[in-house]
Amino acid sequence: MELINIDAIPSQQFTVPLGGNNYDIKIYSIDGHMSYDLSLNSVSVVRGFKMVNDILLLPYTYQEINGNILLSLPEDEIPDYSNFGTSQYLYYLTQDETDEYRLAADL
Repeated sequence: MELINIDAIPSQQFTVPLGGNNYDIKIYSIDGHMSYDLSLNSVSVVRGFKMVNDILLLPYTYQEINGNILLSLPEDEIPDYSNFGTSQYLYYLTQDETDEYRLAADL
């Protein structure tokens, strides 16, 4: 599992190389909720999805190429940019870690 640095700001966009791929991630606040767009190797995969605790950002296995990304935060919190980097973290999981996570979470 690899930590992806995210800033405690309401809107951010960045590209990060992970698992031999380039992830373009846009995280933004909309109507009090955190949402995201994600492109993988310049191909838009997810747009306008709501961020949820401990749910993979690429929801389907066919979208994964060598791994996936996960927002982790305490159970009593909701995704909130002001807590990014203090109690809420974004992680990259390798494909093996993603497979184990899906199995454990029964996804």
